[in-house]
Amino acid sequence: MTSPRARHRAVGSGPGTRRLVAVLASAVVSLAAIPVTAGAAQLDPLVTRDDAMRVLRRFDRANARNNGSLGTEGQAAIESPPVQLIDDATFREVRNRGGTSLGDQGTVERRRVYVPVQTQYPLEFLASERVSDGSTQLLAFTRPTEADEWKVSTAAHIVAGPLPELVQDAAGYATLLDADHAAALKVPPDRLAPALADLWAQSEASDVPSSELFESGLLTTDAVDGLVGELAAAGIDGEVSFGFGPAPFPVVAYLATRGRALVLFALAVHETIRPTGGAGDLVQPRSRGVFGGLVVPGRYATVRYDRLMLLAAVVPPGGTSARIRVIGHYAGVVGAETTSSGGTVTA
Repeated sequence: MTSPRARHRAVGSGPGTRRLVAVLASAVVSLAAIPVTAGAAQLDPLVTRDDAMRVLRRFDRANARNNGSLGTEGQAAIESPPVQLIDDATFREVRNRGGTSLGDQGTVERRRVYVPVQTQYPLEFLASERVSDGSTQLLAFTRPTEADEWKVSTAAHIVAGPLPELVQDAAGYATLLDADHAAALKVPPDRLAPALADLWAQSEASDVPSSELFESGLLTTDAVDGLVGELAAAGIDGEVSFGFGPAPFPVVAYLATRGRALVLFALAVHETIRPTGGAGDLVQPRSRGVFGGLVVPGRYATVRYDRLMLLAAVVPPGGTSARIRVIGHYAGVVGAETTSSGGTVTA
């Protein structure tokens, strides 16, 4: 994991996260687990597109109930890490500030499912949903064994689309990225997280970051500025240093047209906030309105957030001038820790 740089970024003000209408999680199928087979759709798949649509609709109904009650127990029935880690922490954060619901999260207006032909467990599929506010979200579902329920494992709000067209056969079945196609990409899917973590670390140390691998944008060259802006928007007054690295969750990868791939992966972000100039204390009021609901009221020498960033990227084939586009994310603080003269407190 990349260590925090010595340079500290000044912030004016705590973390916030936009909640998915339908909650998310991390798909756990290896890239080579299910080969692409000619005529595969003629086999007897364990999950069909109709099956996947029923799973998606059940998930949306359960997720809406959980959002309305901040029910982590209900979320455990429909999510698995890393998405579950983000959403459980979000529920705790809202409850600790006196909230009882996430409020209006919009409604799903259009659904699509992308289901590979699969004849053995684990099973997975990808879904996209158009929400009433005009946004699009991706959700990756997985079912490790026949005894398990379908759960969402990872997801992303699409903020720099459009979604690429995925490869589908005549029967409408999608194609998981296999090892041969992965090797032909500009960057293999399992190298995306380390490469983006390096770019973010460089962005922290440079006023004009650039990349030969990634297109410039909110989730690449401007990502660190976005993190600083989230802290500033919460009213935090201090200096922040960052650490970035891959999070230990498998990638989700589907074959797209023109030799591309749609890849979902995860990064870990560590943010350490100190008083400006090292003087004074960081103050969390009784309302928990500055450092968020995961930090108890008090005066602190440092506040540290552990954040997960779930990202979606379109990866072009190697040998082309095209760069990787990071088109979506789902992020949240999953833990907070403080230090003071009395020691360390973990929320």
